[in-house]
Amino acid sequence: MSKADTLFVQDTTCTPRELERTHSILLGDGREQPYTFKFQEELEMPREHALKFLIDGAWIVTDHDGNRITAPKKSDETKSLPVVGLDECVAKHEELTQNALLLRAAPIPGAEDFHKSTKKEIIIAFLVAYNKRQAGISETPEDADTEDMSQAELDEMFADEAA
Repeated sequence: MSKADTLFVQDTTCTPRELERTHSILLGDGREQPYTFKFQEELEMPREHALKFLIDGAWIVTDHDGNRITAPKKSDETKSLPVVGLDECVAKHEELTQNALLLRAAPIPGAEDFHKSTKKEIIIAFLVAYNKRQAGISETPEDADTEDMSQAELDEMFADEAA
């Protein structure tokens, strides 16, 4: 694996009294991938796996240059209207860059198969389907079919639209 394919993760909940802690991430195929973290040590792992640890601030995710990777801010769901910060804007998925889409998809099980060459349309469809499930919106049969499709099947499905 190249440097671009891996990141480092540190578990800040490891202490001198609890020198090791094991945590698992859920992969898209339903398997759990355990990682054992050690006190004040970074653990190198595939980028797709490391980004899943952004779900909680207890983990510090960095690149090979020591730059911290942070999760996109989530809106406060307790407010009836979204509040946009002075340094923020509301954007449609289509307006986001490939990297921004990958970063938003990364913590979601199933996104570990996405990479920089994955078409934006596929990542967007994945995010929309996930958001619908989270919101409790029943999916049309068309949407539900994409949930269990492989990367190759999704590529083929969107090939006609991209042409």
